[in-house]
Amino acid sequence: MTVIFFIVYGIQIFILSYLFIYNTLSLGLFFIAAYKIRKYVREGKLSHLTLLYHHPGLPAVSFLVPAYNEENAIIESMESLMNLRYPRFEIIIINDGSTDSTFRRVKNHFGFQKLTTPVTEILGTESVYGVYELPLETLQKEKPNISRVLLIDKKNGGKADSLNAGINLSQHPYVCSMDADSLMDKSALLIGMRPFLDHPDEVVGVGGQVGIVNGCRVEKGKVVEVGLPKKSIELFQVVEYARSFNIGRTALATLNSLIVLSGVFSIFRRDLLLKVGGYLTRNMKTEVGLRYCGATDTVCEDMEIVVRLYRYIQEQKLHARIEYLPFPLAWTEAPAVYTNLGKQRNRWYRGLTESLMFHRKMLLNPFFGRVGLFAMPYQFFFEFLGPLFELAGYVTLPFFYFLGYVNNAYLILFFLLAIVYGMVLSVLTLLIGMWVSTRYKTEYENYNIFFSKGLKNIILLIFYALFSNIGYRQYLLCWQAKGFVDFLKGKKSWEKFEHKGFRT
Repeated sequence: MTVIFFIVYGIQIFILSYLFIYNTLSLGLFFIAAYKIRKYVREGKLSHLTLLYHHPGLPAVSFLVPAYNEENAIIESMESLMNLRYPRFEIIIINDGSTDSTFRRVKNHFGFQKLTTPVTEILGTESVYGVYELPLETLQKEKPNISRVLLIDKKNGGKADSLNAGINLSQHPYVCSMDADSLMDKSALLIGMRPFLDHPDEVVGVGGQVGIVNGCRVEKGKVVEVGLPKKSIELFQVVEYARSFNIGRTALATLNSLIVLSGVFSIFRRDLLLKVGGYLTRNMKTEVGLRYCGATDTVCEDMEIVVRLYRYIQEQKLHARIEYLPFPLAWTEAPAVYTNLGKQRNRWYRGLTESLMFHRKMLLNPFFGRVGLFAMPYQFFFEFLGPLFELAGYVTLPFFYFLGYVNNAYLILFFLLAIVYGMVLSVLTLLIGMWVSTRYKTEYENYNIFFSKGLKNIILLIFYALFSNIGYRQYLLCWQAKGFVDFLKGKKSWEKFEHKGFRT
């Protein structure tokens, strides 16, 4: 009995210590992010966009839009892209073997015409059935800032394979990936390309905050009125996106330790993507990619490519970094059904685990500098192990309590660290997110992260910030634990779910 007591006591101390360290580190990241957000707005990083538009050094960009069964959203997504305020860019839509009417809808709606020129394959991909282009005469007359619009029809190979097909045909020095079920803010590309102008020899990738479009009014591919969603599941995600994406990624980027960008909106230097072999797929054929990961598929290409870029940068002794902008540059449709939400988080967790396994050589390796000694350990100990440890605490607590091994002091401490500390962090995130700057006017009035206004909305979000730690968080932990089991089983499926689209 003495041995069992010490084992249980050790488990309790470990779980409490872990939760305290994790939440305190999260609090530290919050203060770093708060400082960075205020600094961005004070320095006018969102202003003088007209001057930026006419900057002679502003490079051209290739927009890559992989699409698989996106018939409900693809037209609005395309329209949002074609309305972007940017001096020169091209759009490449990649139909990844859709089984619905995605390809037909895009081709017929915009009037694409088939090209007869052969496709140059730099990165290995699945077979390309055909390449289509909008007539240049019509495009130059209506959208002179768009150099061309292509539609690639190919065999299904996954999102990463589609991105590689787009990179093969892209003509500009920077590529921006976008999900087909998302919308771009009109000035997203201008704001997103600014770090490349400010630090042309240092910044190699840029990501941006993603806003949840649920509850907003959309017309012709444009968010014309920002609003909060009605469902609890969607409001919980608004809070979660603010804390995880805006605060966490802003702080990690400030520390030069951000190793994941959202596939909804991320910009990279094309030459570096080609050097590391493009996005990871079973068709990988570049020496660097094969040496790092082999030829295999992944369900989290947006994280793996960033880690591989940092690995390559460090090996080549390049002075480079990834930047993150804490402003809503893109809008995505969040899952409105709990099962779909669980499947999404299951895939994210499996993708995180895959990326850590592919690049485990970097973990705690001083050769890789800050990424090896902080970024990778942070992802491993807190993003990967964190859900498993926290869930273990919830599972073992009632078991040990009924056996008489847990006292009331432990119950109170566990509740404070697992629930109350998280509540405080979530509310703090909302407060900095709702901080308004009158120095910068957006299409949605004065700048703040949520573009939310009115006391009613603020109180509503604070309510969901508090209660997201009771029930919602534990639900996600269960799906993440399932993701770990699925990873051990070798599961690679994407488990895509149907989106409603943006029509209101």
